[in-house]
Amino acid sequence: MSQYIKAYIDIEGMIDALLTITKMKCSNTNARSGSSDGAWDVADNRTVGLTVGRQCGATYGSQMWMAKRPNQCLHITKDSMMRDALKTRYTEITGKPVDYVSLVPSISDTFERWTRLLTDHDKATIKYIVVDDALFTVTTSQCSRAGFNKWVAETFGKDTYVILIK
Repeated sequence: MSQYIKAYIDIEGMIDALLTITKMKCSNTNARSGSSDGAWDVADNRTVGLTVGRQCGATYGSQMWMAKRPNQCLHITKDSMMRDALKTRYTEITGKPVDYVSLVPSISDTFERWTRLLTDHDKATIKYIVVDDALFTVTTSQCSRAGFNKWVAETFGKDTYVILIK
C-alpha cells in the first residue's frame, strides 16, 4: 500500500489519536490552570492540527470523522463554493443529509457574523470545530488565528476542541 493511500485511510485515526493525547495532557497536568485567558486555553490546550500534502485525503477523512459525530461538529471552509461542494460530497459518501453546521469567513466582521448565525443550541452542542485548509482559512486578515481562538473561547464551552486540517 502506498503512503498516500495509507494516509487517506488513516486520517480519522490520526484525528482521534491527536484528540486523545491532547485531552490526556490537559487532564493529567492540569494545564488549563496556567492562564485565565480563554484564547490561550483554546490555542494551547484545545487545538490539534494535521498537516498532510495535497490530495492525500485529509478533507475526505475529516468528513468521515465528522459523520461519526452527528450534530457535534462545526465545519469551517475557506469559501462558500468549497462549503457547498463538501456538503454535496458529504451526502454522497455518507448517504445521509448534512448533520453539521458550516461557516465561511466573510469580507468583514467574520466573528460577529458567525456568532449571529449560530443558534444557542449550536453553541451548546458543538464539541468539535473542524477547519479545512486551516493554513489559509484562519490566517487571513478576515479571520486571524488570534481572533479565531478568542471567538472559540467566548462562543463555546470548555469541552469544545479545534481541529486544524491542512
